[in-house]
Amino acid sequence: MNLFAFTSNVVTLGLWILLVAVKSYALIDALRRPRQAFDYVGKQPKNLWLIILGISAMAQFISSPLAFWNLLGLVAALVYLFGIRPDLQQYGGGTGGGSGGNGPYGSW
Repeated sequence: MNLFAFTSNVVTLGLWILLVAVKSYALIDALRRPRQAFDYVGKQPKNLWLIILGISAMAQFISSPLAFWNLLGLVAALVYLFGIRPDLQQYGGGTGGGSGGNGPYGSW
């Protein structure tokens, strides 16, 4: 195997791992957010984002990292992470349905 092919394979693998990480993080974050948070901030419904991010993550395993569908899925994940997620974080301070750092018996 020549050096160019080896380097190309390593870069492709690294890109694939990075895309899987970004898409998985976006999907897991969307799963953890309460449905009411999406309604509260006036964004698309939670189910729609779960479908978009789920298809995006599955497409990563089916085709190459630079395929059109993977790049489109990356855009969707980045829109969620940098456009939707900050608004959702304002709803109750994060995941868990609006607890805002409070435990079952009061503030931590």
